[in-house]
Amino acid sequence: MQDSNIVSQVIKIENTNRKLATHFAICSGLHLRYLIDLDGGAKRLSENISTYSKKLSLLMQFINIIPFPILNRMKLGYFAKVELNKEVETCRQNVQKKHWNMIVGTYDEKQKIVLQCFNTSKNADFIKIGNAATEKEMNAEISFLQQKRVYSTFDIPQLLGSISRADGATFNIQITKEFVGDKVEPILTQEIVEIYKELSRDKKNGLEFSHGDFAPWNLKRNGDKYTLFDWEHCDYRMPGFDLMHYATIVQKVLNSKELSEAFDEGLKNIHQFLPGFSIEKEIFLKEFKKLRTQNN
Repeated sequence: MQDSNIVSQVIKIENTNRKLATHFAICSGLHLRYLIDLDGGAKRLSENISTYSKKLSLLMQFINIIPFPILNRMKLGYFAKVELNKEVETCRQNVQKKHWNMIVGTYDEKQKIVLQCFNTSKNADFIKIGNAATEKEMNAEISFLQQKRVYSTFDIPQLLGSISRADGATFNIQITKEFVGDKVEPILTQEIVEIYKELSRDKKNGLEFSHGDFAPWNLKRNGDKYTLFDWEHCDYRMPGFDLMHYATIVQKVLNSKELSEAFDEGLKNIHQFLPGFSIEKEIFLKEFKKLRTQNN
């Protein structure tokens, strides 16, 4: 599957020595996955990445405790001199954060890039960057965040600014305040059900408002408060979709169930909290597959 070419559009990167380097590059095979600022970037990145992958969890531990020269000798990455595209660099300077890490999205036609921009003692800002391939999704998320909706069971990211290709820019760019917190355990709980209930109160023409990718990895928990992020697929959908999506995706992705079985297991879990919950399986699975194709 072809990627969106956004990496080559956003950065110019050169393998170099420690003295000339600005970042440490982590790759997966031939693909760049992370650029880590040499000044405090490892700690910032490892604290922000919430993952259910044992391999990635181990990597985050490594970069936080093992010096870059040793990681380089272990062939886990290399020193790099990196320059940002001028448009992106202007955005980075405008947020007044000296340092930045880069998180590179999945290598497919919907690939995006996120910069984690930070100073030593302050919270970071996130700059999400997309090109024509992800225009629909990024516009949907920016439009939603601009509404500044307020919920009682969860927060949404605070939008600081945005740039649109429709206005002549090279990229669609979204700038938000960093949202911090711990990863959410990948199980259905009463709190997750309450988030779904509040979100789905917004109804229109027999449909209810939906996040579209409601899943543990798009939530963070800070104390008793959640933040729900990545709203690129928000829209109005069949009643119950988000809750069924959450219960199904956990079974499919994390418990390796076939999709039909994941649905059945997920529905059983939902019935522990909402015994009367029902949803048309075939219609749900059709929409689920459509969204997963867009997300992958």
